Order: sequence, then C-alpha cells, then structure tokens
Amino acid sequence: MPLGTYGANKILDHVTGRAAWTMPAVYVSIHNGDPGLNGANEHSYSGYVRKQPATGWNTASTGVPATNDGDITFDEVPAGGITVTHVGIWDAETSGNFIFGFSVPTRNFAAGTTPKILDEAIEIIALDNFSDYLKPLIVNHMLGASSYTMPSSVYLAVIDDGGSEFTGGGYARSETAFDPAASKEIANADEEDYGTASGDLGTTEEWRLYDASSSGNVLVFGDWDSPAEVLNGDGYKVVDGGLTITAV
Repeated sequence: MPLGTYGANKILDHVTGRAAWTMPAVYVSIHNGDPGLNGANEHSYSGYVRKQPATGWNTASTGVPATNDGDITFDEVPAGGITVTHVGIWDAETSGNFIFGFSVPTRNFAAGTTPKILDEAIEIIALDNFSDYLKPLIVNHMLGASSYTMPSSVYLAVIDDGGSEFTGGGYARSETAFDPAASKEIANADEEDYGTASGDLGTTEEWRLYDASSSGNVLVFGDWDSPAEVLNGDGYKVVDGGLTITAV
C-alpha cells in the first residue's frame, strides 16, 4: 500500500495526536502508469470518473485486510482502448487528494468494454511499523469504512534489549508532541527528558508510542539508532527531532 504524500502526512498527524483527519469518503481511480506520490497517470478518457465499490468496504480486523464490497465498474472505454497498470484511492470523485495507490497486473481494455474491479479484489493492509492494534483501525479510517478517533495525547516509552519497557528508577513515559508531518515523515517537536535514573534501567533498544501514560495501546514502534545503557544516576533524553516516524 504505497501511500501518497497527502495520505501519509494525514495519517501521521492523526496517529500522533497532532491534527485530526476527518474520515474521508473515498473513490477508486485507474492509471496507465505509476501514480507516484500525487496520483499521476490517471486515465481521463471521455466519460471517465472515479468510482466507489457497490456497497462500500469490508472492514479490516487484526490480520484481515479491508476489501472492496461489491464490484467497481468504470465507464465504457472509447476508441483506441486503454491500458491499466495501477489503481489509486482519492478523497473526491474529481480533483481532491491522492491517498495511496498500488500496482495491478497489466490489463488492456478494448474500445466498448467496461473496466471492472471484482468484489473483494482490492485488499488493503497497513504499514509494518504500525502496531497490530492500529493497523486495521487506520485502514478502516482512511477508506471511510469506520472512524478512528485521534488520540488526545501520545506517550513515548523506552524499551530495553529484552523487549520490556523500562520500569522503576524514576522512569515514566514521556507525553510527546509532534511537528506537522511533511514528506511522509513526522518528528517530535520538543526534547523528551526522562530525568535522572534512580536505579539501573537497562539498555535502550526500542521505542514505542502509546495512547496512554500507563498500560494503553501501542500505536507505532521502532528501534533507536544508537542504543545506550542507562545506569543509576544517568540522565537520558530524546532531543528535539530525535524521533522520526515514516509512513511509506
């Protein structure tokens, strides 16, 4: 599911609690080349418009992709025929914003035929660095199938080299604000200062972004570029812009 720039930025802003993205009503497009980041190579033959599935989208769940519910039938192809190599998803029937696109087996359609995407032929899953909890929620949201409410706050957790969150020693998750997403990336807006450890905490191996200051749900995760051991008396922090999340 290669995201367009608009779709990626909207998802990142929404997931990190920076700016809510109202669930869109989406439309499907067909392309004769790679749509890239902004929906290039969309067909524009006479009578062509983007279409919606007959009855919307079947929602995603953990391990189960979202699919189109019903056929998606495009308008009759004019003289000369067309070739379709990619499909795109937009937030409007015309113009609008390109959310994401993907390649399909190349098909040639002769004049007088009607290109069709069959029921459940489109399968959408989310990004690998999104948690299993978040993946179906964000897919359903961006397809207009089921709204996912933006978290009111998000919290950055430090995970040790054994896969466990730091505990004790004065540790607590850091409530984290983010700068606006740009070019499919988003970074923390301020320094995240965890203070001085009052006990040995372990080695910083991984980070996780949660929707609560304790317990809660993991949203996004990743590895630190430079793991460090945090011992009693050590101060540790994440500099402004030191945490970058990418949506591809």
